[in-house]
Amino acid sequence: MPQPIIYDQKHDYIELVCLYTKLQYSKSPTTYPEVIETALDRDFIKLERELLKHPLTNIHMYHAMFLRVAWAQAVLFGLADPEIRHRTLLQLRDSFREIQRLPEAWQEAFAPALAHWLEVLNEEEEHSDA
Repeated sequence: MPQPIIYDQKHDYIELVCLYTKLQYSKSPTTYPEVIETALDRDFIKLERELLKHPLTNIHMYHAMFLRVAWAQAVLFGLADPEIRHRTLLQLRDSFREIQRLPEAWQEAFAPALAHWLEVLNEEEEHSDA
């Protein structure tokens, strides 16, 4: 049975979302090393873990986190060794399948983040068949 929302939960959630939003818009990487550093930012990762555990996190916040993680994975994919690349693609395939189960409007919301990965998946499948 869900617990009633109490002030502290709501206050904590608002605080987490504000921190996440501030962090998201405060860093504008201009060099490739800064892009990598932003993708691996421990503050983002820590906030995302807290938000994932929070009972008030809604689908909109999950969407924002998914988009950031998809961007970070895209940045880091080219640097990864073949085993990590393979595991990343398998995880993305599973995520894609989950998103296909969502209502069409949500699938459309995720489409821009997935477009790049669908191309990568197709390229990898073509190379593995060759």
